[in-house]
Amino acid sequence: MATWTCPTTSQRSYKSQIRPMAARSFLHFRYPPEVLLLVSLAIALPMFEAPKNILWGAWVAVWFVGRWKEGNWGGGWNIWDTLITTWVVSVLLSAIFAGATHKEWNACRDVIRYTSILWLLIRSNYSESAWKVIYVAVAISVIVASIWAMLALAWPHKYLGIQLNSVGHVNHSVIYIVICFGALLGGLAAYWQSVPLRWRVAGVVGLSVLLIAACFSGSRAAASAMMLQALGLGVLWLRRGPRFLLVAIVSVVAFAAMIVGFDTEIWRKQEFASGSPHPVLGARYQIWNQALVEWRMHPIFGIGNSNFDQAPESDVKNWLNSRGENYPDNTYAVSSHAHSLYLNALAERGIVGVASIVALLAAFVASLLRGLPRPDDPPIHWLLWSGAASALLAIAGIGLVNTTLHNEPALLAMLLLGGWVGYSRQRFGTTAIKNQAAPVTQRRLRVASGPSH
Repeated sequence: MATWTCPTTSQRSYKSQIRPMAARSFLHFRYPPEVLLLVSLAIALPMFEAPKNILWGAWVAVWFVGRWKEGNWGGGWNIWDTLITTWVVSVLLSAIFAGATHKEWNACRDVIRYTSILWLLIRSNYSESAWKVIYVAVAISVIVASIWAMLALAWPHKYLGIQLNSVGHVNHSVIYIVICFGALLGGLAAYWQSVPLRWRVAGVVGLSVLLIAACFSGSRAAASAMMLQALGLGVLWLRRGPRFLLVAIVSVVAFAAMIVGFDTEIWRKQEFASGSPHPVLGARYQIWNQALVEWRMHPIFGIGNSNFDQAPESDVKNWLNSRGENYPDNTYAVSSHAHSLYLNALAERGIVGVASIVALLAAFVASLLRGLPRPDDPPIHWLLWSGAASALLAIAGIGLVNTTLHNEPALLAMLLLGGWVGYSRQRFGTTAIKNQAAPVTQRRLRVASGPSH
């Protein structure tokens, strides 16, 4: 039996080990090509469009070749395999039995991309040092992309809010920023005692950049999510001490004051919504009604992936009239998507599709609750847990009012969630890895055997 080792001493005991670990080259990782490709993908995601598919495909290919040579596929079939398979099958069924013919097969590619990231990472045994490099790449890339996007606002442009170069529309860009904010916040807190002052300063500056970028987005949901992330992590950190929560409260108050005083875009949206017949939902009232009627028209497998806009007014009116129902004015509106993860899945993939997504999200929630960090858990636990919790909050929480699970935000979320689930399986489940960065003073948790890192 192998052991997973966890510290009981202060986080300062890690300081002497961080520097030599940071100095390692990619060649010192167990799977150097995989880590290098994942780092490259993390850098490209918010900034460069062209390399993303190439890097993703290369990583998947290298992963399979490496595991085939090693004969290690990360354990036997498990509940995560079942949930992910069900999700992918529901997407394929939605394409096969689509209620309309348009983009249903093209949309499958996006799902296959991000589900493969999740699936393979759950079965990967990356070390703490590898994950730290990946997280640093995620943080640096989004900070650079955010600065780039804010500078771009100085030139004439036709879009509202902020747009990361490769992510695009402000709604998608701000979801990406929110995910990264929570991951960076958790990572900085976890390794605060271990890293030099310059890295602490860089982390705080990076968080400030992301907060400013969120203000430029004008997104009420994003601002709320970021404040919730800071306060939630602060409450969780009470297990170690009250200082982080106090800093979080002060930061949230300052951020809220900045929004109230300077974020004209949020106030513009609020005034527009207040002047509409439905001040709470605004335009979503009509779009969500459209989603519900599309689901009623195609209840089992939906209208088809990315086919939300393929139910024009005439079709909806005729369908309602055939059932003896009226088509009230200003009640339905055609849109490219439903502005809700759940209603979009319901309309496009039917009850089968939305059930598979809800089941997977529920499994993520259960995994995070089971692995809720304790005071003596190692920093890597806090890092991966924080990143996964941030991804889930953005995808599932903001998903109530926006379509969050696609393209770059989905790829990033699955990367962070896959990292956490893989780690938690290794620590608590049937496969284990040995943390070679653990200090001498340790407590040992007996778990099943597995690779060293």
